[in-house]
Amino acid sequence: MTNTNDEQDDSKVSFLIAGYARYGQPFVWLRSDQRKLVKQQHEQMEPDMPLKLVSTNNWASQGSRLIDIISEILSLVLLPAPFNPFAVNHALFSSLPVEESLVCTAAMLDFLSGIFLLDPVYSDHVLEDIKLLQQRQFKELAIAAVP
Repeated sequence: MTNTNDEQDDSKVSFLIAGYARYGQPFVWLRSDQRKLVKQQHEQMEPDMPLKLVSTNNWASQGSRLIDIISEILSLVLLPAPFNPFAVNHALFSSLPVEESLVCTAAMLDFLSGIFLLDPVYSDHVLEDIKLLQQRQFKELAIAAVP
């Protein structure tokens, strides 16, 4: 489900990542009408055709993973490509109510922990965010526990 405000925001790009057992690999579609934000290599893309990504093409042959797809998508739209595509915007968590922040922080910790354990390329980069999110989690649990 997409937020209509996001669809109208010229600074945001939406992608759809879907996997189909029949084809044995995931595919990625650009869902927002922000083709101008995607780097030049994908200029000839058709609106309803999946993007041609290295990570999806190498899914079966070289064992690409979802984090490889996400990393490649982020490098398509962010200039310059980020050193750590999984960097956390900690200000977002601060803007949420405590209960919502607890849930979002836990989900982000789970996601980053998977990256930390499975991908040595990003392990060092996500470790600091994991530490900060854990600290936030403990502080917010203490706040939520007070009646």
